[in-house]
Amino acid sequence: MPGRVILALSPLPSLLVQAARCHGLWREIRVVGRKHVHPFMDECVQAGEPAELLLLLREVEAPTELGRRFAAFGRLGGLIQVFAPRDSPSVRAACRGLEHVRLHTASSVEEAFERVYPGHNLYGDLSNPDLRDYLQYKITICFMRLMDPQPLEEAAQALYANGERIFSLARAVPEEAGSVEHFREADFPYIEGQSRPVLDLKRRIREVGASSLNVLLLGETGTGKEFAAFYLHEFSPRRHGPFVAINCAGLNETFLRSELFGHLKGSFTGAVAENKGLVHQAEGGTLFLDELAEMPLPVQADLLRFLQSRRYRPLGAAKERKADVRIIAGTQPVLREKLRRGEFREDLYYRLAEVEIPTPPLAAIPEDIPRIIRHVGYRMADRMRDGADPRDVIQYFRQGEPTLKKYPWPGNVRELISLVRRRVELGDDVVAELKERMERKLSEANPAVAVDGVGAASAPPGFSRIEPLKSIVARYVQWAHARRGALSQQDLARRLGISVNTLKKHLAAAASGVVN
Repeated sequence: MPGRVILALSPLPSLLVQAARCHGLWREIRVVGRKHVHPFMDECVQAGEPAELLLLLREVEAPTELGRRFAAFGRLGGLIQVFAPRDSPSVRAACRGLEHVRLHTASSVEEAFERVYPGHNLYGDLSNPDLRDYLQYKITICFMRLMDPQPLEEAAQALYANGERIFSLARAVPEEAGSVEHFREADFPYIEGQSRPVLDLKRRIREVGASSLNVLLLGETGTGKEFAAFYLHEFSPRRHGPFVAINCAGLNETFLRSELFGHLKGSFTGAVAENKGLVHQAEGGTLFLDELAEMPLPVQADLLRFLQSRRYRPLGAAKERKADVRIIAGTQPVLREKLRRGEFREDLYYRLAEVEIPTPPLAAIPEDIPRIIRHVGYRMADRMRDGADPRDVIQYFRQGEPTLKKYPWPGNVRELISLVRRRVELGDDVVAELKERMERKLSEANPAVAVDGVGAASAPPGFSRIEPLKSIVARYVQWAHARRGALSQQDLARRLGISVNTLKKHLAAAASGVVN
């Protein structure tokens, strides 16, 4: 047979390892979810070439339809070996009456496979850490729920022994995650982390995800709160339902209320059509409210009522509606300050924060930075410049680890991902930029300049001459903005005693160097 393929369906770790160990027998190995066996068989039939398939199946959907595809594949001269548990009627139904299909059963898929292909434990010399990392990365992206790295390392070792062969993982969905296909490409960078805070985060997500409790994710900007919310959804009984997200920052009261609870046509100026709202869209699933601290107080009251009664009224509607939705919220640490100032409802906080989960800042987990870089670098390998090798990118950042681990990372993982992207797509020397940035901040903190003949000890920090007051104000606003930490622009403007528009004007003036 010109093409020999092993296909592991319903990819649990044990099946992946089993498939990887016998990889030397086959030209290609694919690991997909059970929903993808039908499209895969269609590909095989459309190719029009005889091949031998080996399928590891626990169960299948629409067995009659799959049987027809098996029959069409057999008419091309193809052969199929199927390994399944004895107690899988759907697999038996798909294979029934087909001469070119050999069904092997036992108490488990693994046992059935071992009886026919015993002892296929193909381990190789793991002297090349980059290839090992790459193989482990390719496995990891398929197992969104798998937190234990041991089976992944074992499968990577087995695949390493057959590095010249084809190994492809379906990036779509494992069998139970039909609602979240668009998240497969983005993935969660912390999935690679093995530091104590990240392991605690993963463990807590598994524990809390299975519950019905409302969750508050508390962390700095760029720490992956939305991805953590998505994982809570993935681990919950609601994973078959939708995952809907909205960022509350910058939305006024009317617009945010309409986005959440919907409105009827004509209920306000500009309402030219009915909007059912995100609460309706998230029915049976999860609604994630990011930047919760920015939610206007009147909308907070509406949200509290919904959490208490599971009822809401769209704008312009006479009757209330019901919704079964789990609420997960994300916010920066500024929420606590808003609680103290009375700008966020305390009763809503306690309703939402039935469980509070912190997302660690990147500066607190420097040991995970190399793992996250490998994860992101390999994920972006297809975007690399012509002739570039992802392993070169990994090596570049490996040499810059001392700088990466000292940098404070105000933008957290989001900032790190942006740097990796620039290195991958443009080849920029981003580590050198980080060094310059840290040196500049150090010199600003310890100025040693003179101001028009006046000694440095008498000079205001950062000034070397007398300047127009407007220029000084613009530069100070820029300085405050760069050091605002968890503060939003609205909070920063409030502290400075100016409006958000004035804040933006000062920032633009400082950036351009032109002050009106």
